[in-house]
Amino acid sequence: MEMDPGTFDAMKMKGLMELGVNRVSLGVQAFQEEMLKACGRAHGVEEVYEAIEIVGSCKVENWSMDLISSLPHQTPEMWEESLRLTIEAQPTHVSVYDLQVEQGTKFGMLYTPGDFPLPSETQSADFYRMASKNFLMLVTTIRN
Repeated sequence: MEMDPGTFDAMKMKGLMELGVNRVSLGVQAFQEEMLKACGRAHGVEEVYEAIEIVGSCKVENWSMDLISSLPHQTPEMWEESLRLTIEAQPTHVSVYDLQVEQGTKFGMLYTPGDFPLPSETQSADFYRMASKNFLMLVTTIRN
């Protein structure tokens, strides 16, 4: 089940598990308040940590986190921080998406070219390489 931080508590999580939900995907997207606001997310960083805590306390064994790169004004340092904090949370799976601005989405309605400049194609490729490098190091560490 896909769940956004701030939309559930431990009671709801336990109820969903009793109904047979055995995998949770948290739509975290980023670990910076300004990034979450820039893409119109309803949750903040505090809710991200609360969601991670709830998933852990409810003993959800199979859970994942979704991150988005190439957000407006996102810096390599911000992306590196989101990757590091994701790895520290120890989800069983991570999905990394490059932002795609699509009409009809909340971000598509918020985005105005020039007001929220997106990273260049080169910067987006660098974000992808950073994610690949971080998660490859994690897998190598786990295997050793």
